Amino acid sequence: MIKMQKLLLIVSLTFFTGCAQLVPYEPPSKGPISKLILPAKSTSYSFGFNGATTWFAISDESGCGEFYKPKKALDEHKSTEYIIPANKDVFINFGAYVGNATCHIARVINNVEEDKVYVVNVSVKDNYCTLAVTKKSKNEEIPIKMNMAYVESGFGHKICKHKGQN
Repeated sequence: MIKMQKLLLIVSLTFFTGCAQLVPYEPPSKGPISKLILPAKSTSYSFGFNGATTWFAISDESGCGEFYKPKKALDEHKSTEYIIPANKDVFINFGAYVGNATCHIARVINNVEEDKVYVVNVSVKDNYCTLAVTKKSKNEEIPIKMNMAYVESGFGHKICKHKGQN
């Protein structure tokens, strides 16, 4: 039991140290835009150590991006809203830990459309993670097809479209 507590402490410190090094997101000042709505970071210490965080990154010309520091939720829905550049690829990375189990999903939304709202939904149920994105257009929500993305090993700050790029 003591070994497990030490392991959780080391993993937690590594996780929080990694998050502290992320830079805050600055929305674009010009050009076409869209909106991205992410679930807020959650942490619970009741019945063990549980939590989940969703990060995002904007792809550069190389097909990679650097994660941004998650914002705290300001609404009752526990979500955060970002203005993002349109016509770019956007990476979504979801990580959760429940007790001593973890899960991780990394995906990329190709070519975000202008003036759309992209809503990211994540969940953990029975030790399985899910990540889905819908695009709101007028009164309908359309599921978005995403491709695999690859995070650099460890708690990497970089995510890419192709394995081995990072």
